[in-house]
Amino acid sequence: MKAGICESLHEVAKVVAAGEASSLALGNFLAFLKPEATPEAIREIPAILAGQRPNGDLMDAYLAAVAETLALRQGLQPPAWTEGPARFLGHFHFPSRSKRLNDLLLQETPEPFRRRGVVVSSNVMDVA
Repeated sequence: MKAGICESLHEVAKVVAAGEASSLALGNFLAFLKPEATPEAIREIPAILAGQRPNGDLMDAYLAAVAETLALRQGLQPPAWTEGPARFLGHFHFPSRSKRLNDLLLQETPEPFRRRGVVVSSNVMDVA
């Protein structure tokens, strides 16, 4: 980790387990990730957060979806750890109480997220 910025998903899970907000840790990781660093950034297995943090199971699935998306963008095979059973929710996690919004998001959720039960917007991986 350099200057508080995680350089891998393994580091993201580590700081989230220690109490950092997952949105901050993951957002900074994505904002500063250089495409050529993708293979190393997704190689090491992130710790399982289920049982350690509220919504840890959601974060476990989310990290796997991020890793798969990053790998596919670079024409790489996603790491094997992304297919572990702890990386799938087994149900859909909707971000809103609005059925209309959730229906819309479900339609546009990128496949690596959808197949893990994580319903997000189509631009989930975009950073400003």
